[in-house]
Amino acid sequence: RERQFLVKLSLLRTFGVNLCRYVTGEENADEYIEHLVKSNLLIIPMDRNRSWYRLHGLLREYLLAEANRSLDPPTQQALLMRAAEWCEHDDRWSDSIEYALKANALPLAAQILDRVAAMFVRDQGDLQQYIDWVTRLNEGGVQCGLEATYWYVWALVFHRRFERARQQRDKLVKRLEQEGPALLNEEELKTFRRRIEVIGIGIDTYTDHLDVSLMQAQRWLDDSDENDEPFHIGTVACAAAIGYGSRHEL
Repeated sequence: RERQFLVKLSLLRTFGVNLCRYVTGEENADEYIEHLVKSNLLIIPMDRNRSWYRLHGLLREYLLAEANRSLDPPTQQALLMRAAEWCEHDDRWSDSIEYALKANALPLAAQILDRVAAMFVRDQGDLQQYIDWVTRLNEGGVQCGLEATYWYVWALVFHRRFERARQQRDKLVKRLEQEGPALLNEEELKTFRRRIEVIGIGIDTYTDHLDVSLMQAQRWLDDSDENDEPFHIGTVACAAAIGYGSRHEL
């Protein structure tokens, strides 16, 4: 029974008692982990409180091979799906997305990404990681939601892949016109269009089309209202400042 617990445990990159108990269904997960720690069986603590651990690479490699022999694909997928669900509820977003992708539950990964896109791109700046996730979903035939796609375009901008960003921005505009009316109300559609305009202003600023970006930025600011987020207002204001500075209009 403990051996089977270890085999299932190998599917997890890092683990704590509650995650192990939820994924494996083993109520004695805390006792098993305590035994591993006390026996010093190639288990490595991840924090000072010793509440999260990972298996040593060699041990995990061996156990993963055992998992592939003893657990059929549907069982492995179910375990990974449970890991994705638990991590999402515990706000461990990266792990949640990775487990969903590993389980080939691409629609679930896309849904999670849509909820946390802004955090990864705007707040944390995990650009390459975010781009990689969207790329893997697209290659798997799953299209991200409008929100996740919006932040994907910003990730490309921040990554200085301006032509690719411009292409994806244009595709997003078309998607919004096609899918938006069924998903968003009139006010939300207006706000989303304005958010996409900010991307265009940013691209023009970064690519030295300052006259164009200044004109668009000033118009955008003139139409600003309480629905505009500080991130977008600040971005457009900076673009306008750069435009005026380039004209020596301080």
